[in-house]
Amino acid sequence: MDTGEYQAFSLDHFGIDYTDMGGVKTEEGSQTTVKGLYVIGDTKNVFSGLLKAASDGYEVAAEINHEMAMEDWERGGVT
Repeated sequence: MDTGEYQAFSLDHFGIDYTDMGGVKTEEGSQTTVKGLYVIGDTKNVFSGLLKAASDGYEVAAEINHEMAMEDWERGGVT
């Protein structure tokens, strides 16, 4: 859907995939097909509104925190 708006910063150089509606395709937890690259809000859902974007941000932060904790665990704990 072309609304005439444009992104100030393009994600195209990351090689990510887009949905048919123009949002960024994500896996569970808002991670894109590029490991470590997360998107939330309108970038993910085209139009989601402020509350949904804030909710997505909280979920992504929790996911990143979990990933970092698991990396520490697998290395034998925090030194």
